[in-house]
Amino acid sequence: MQVNQSNQKVEVNIDFAELIRRQDDLEKELTSLRNMYHEMKKENDRTINRIHKRIDKVEKELTELRATINELKSSIDNVQSSVNIVEKHVTEINVKQDVAITAQDKFIGQLWKAFFALLGVITAAGAAIVAFMK
Repeated sequence: MQVNQSNQKVEVNIDFAELIRRQDDLEKELTSLRNMYHEMKKENDRTINRIHKRIDKVEKELTELRATINELKSSIDNVQSSVNIVEKHVTEINVKQDVAITAQDKFIGQLWKAFFALLGVITAAGAAIVAFMK
């Protein structure tokens, strides 16, 4: 039986040594995986930080753009209001101008009538003078 016991001790020692080698291999792999994890986490943190910075920058630009658009809308509304007021004034001026042109046309018509009446009087006076001189 002693032979069996010595064979069993060798097998136990071989299994134990193999287990220790496997443990060492697993510890190395675990260390490697942890290192990879930490490197990936660092890279991901840097990427996430870049993305956050870009998000902040885009949000700021978007806020500024919205404010500019609101200011432009307000300016456009003011311009439109001013245009409406100007159109109203132009319409009023056109009405007044039409009245003035009509009055001017009547006045010119009356001047022509007066001119022809005066011309008639001058002609009659001239004819009377000519007749009186004869």
